[in-house]
Amino acid sequence: VLGVIVHIVMLIMFLLLPSDIRFTIIKAIIPYVLILYPIFSVILGAIMFMKNDILLQNDLLLQSKENFERAIESAPIPMAIYNTRGEIIKVNNEFTQISGYDIKDIPTIQDWAEKAYKGRANKAIHNIHKIYETEDRVYEGEIKVYTKNNNTRLWDFYSSSIGTFPDSGKVILSIAIDVTDKKEINDRLEYLSFHDEMTGLYNRRFFETEVQRLHTKRNYPLAVLVGDINGLKVVNDSFGHLVGDELIIAAAKTLKNAFRSDDIIARIGGDEFVILLPKTSEIETETLVERIVRELEMTFVQNLQLSISFGTGYIYSEEDTYEKAFIDAENKMYKNKMIDSPSVRGLTIDTILNTLFEKDGKTKIHSENVSKIAVMIAQELGYNHDKIQEIKAAGLLHDIGKIVTPLSILNKSTKLTSEDYEEILKHPEIGYRILDSGSNMGNIAKIVLHHHEHYDGTGYPMKIKGEAIPVESRIITIADAFEAMTNERIYRPALTINEAIEEIKRCKGTHFDPYIADVFINNVVNKK
Repeated sequence: VLGVIVHIVMLIMFLLLPSDIRFTIIKAIIPYVLILYPIFSVILGAIMFMKNDILLQNDLLLQSKENFERAIESAPIPMAIYNTRGEIIKVNNEFTQISGYDIKDIPTIQDWAEKAYKGRANKAIHNIHKIYETEDRVYEGEIKVYTKNNNTRLWDFYSSSIGTFPDSGKVILSIAIDVTDKKEINDRLEYLSFHDEMTGLYNRRFFETEVQRLHTKRNYPLAVLVGDINGLKVVNDSFGHLVGDELIIAAAKTLKNAFRSDDIIARIGGDEFVILLPKTSEIETETLVERIVRELEMTFVQNLQLSISFGTGYIYSEEDTYEKAFIDAENKMYKNKMIDSPSVRGLTIDTILNTLFEKDGKTKIHSENVSKIAVMIAQELGYNHDKIQEIKAAGLLHDIGKIVTPLSILNKSTKLTSEDYEEILKHPEIGYRILDSGSNMGNIAKIVLHHHEHYDGTGYPMKIKGEAIPVESRIITIADAFEAMTNERIYRPALTINEAIEEIKRCKGTHFDPYIADVFINNVVNKK
């Protein structure tokens, strides 16, 4: 634009020159003005424009580099840039945060390999050299990386060439996805899909898969062993499910220690286990069971002896089915359970009672006294020996349900709160569940269940009344009340015998059976 304006001005000035010299001057300078000057003007303009473009390009490159570095630095995954000379140019913040290494710790690929891969450093360097030779993106796979504080992480590596830098040569960008947590979750989910979470044994799903795998000629005879914990329901009702869980865990541990590494042990129910024993004869299986039973006899959980009833079945050929072998084993197990369980339950109930008495010595004295008083009433009512023995046992066991009642409530010196009272009200039903699971203790369990019912139906837990309450329970009710009234408690002094008798008389027909109350007052208290 400047050149055009200058030319126009010059031409106007030439035309304004005196006419006698005008053409002479124009002729003399025309080569310079009309030819050389425009050419030099164009060249100068071109140089200026080229210089301007170079400056702009440099600015763009600088801006692009800064943007690239910011992108790398702020990336939420580990990134590293290195060249084919083995120099690490940059590692980003996420790389340093997870691995603990910054650029000063690992200035070269060799340093990184030796620190992060340790014994696998040479193999890692070899793989990196392969990346130098290709322009394609390379997936290196999941690699275990040692961090600066010697922890291990699992990184999923991808690498690719990003061009050639003037000062660095060919440059590689490697990105990593930290899959450590994801891998742990997946491994945990896979483990749980095949294992019982409580015991660590295999679960039913995995076991059924293994049955198909092991049902081959080379594994015959394939023994199927079914085991069921004895007395678990009693333990759960008495000591709570946490103690029951301890019993299950102890059983699983004993079984794991007893069998071979290639035997398959699974928990297929709450208290039921099944074991597959490849290439195991009947004699070998029975010997193994006898040894396990002996070990179980020496295994205790909170003074409770661990007991498992076993049954066996066998697969001898391809014609034999696992289902039939399992049913055979289960049927034998239930037969053995009928023999084992009564003695185990008896021992368990004895343990529960002893635990309660150790927990609260006053309950022991109270229970023994109630049992004696109830026997005296039963004798006066003319009951036979068997009935009297049943009432004696019920008197001793009537508070067995208090095994789950917190000691803080049993020994409370102040008035019970409504929450405390709710806990106390549970003990007849808990006692019933404990005793009802015992062999030949159904009647005693029923007596214990109703020993807090009132004759007029205002008692608990079922609010039945009159003759609907078992007579044995009505006897225990009077014996329990009299013993409690005539003995000192933390929250009140003891009543005299006469005061207790007057209270029983006052409550005849409401709390107590009138007839049994009269027999107790006239024939037991007054005479004995």
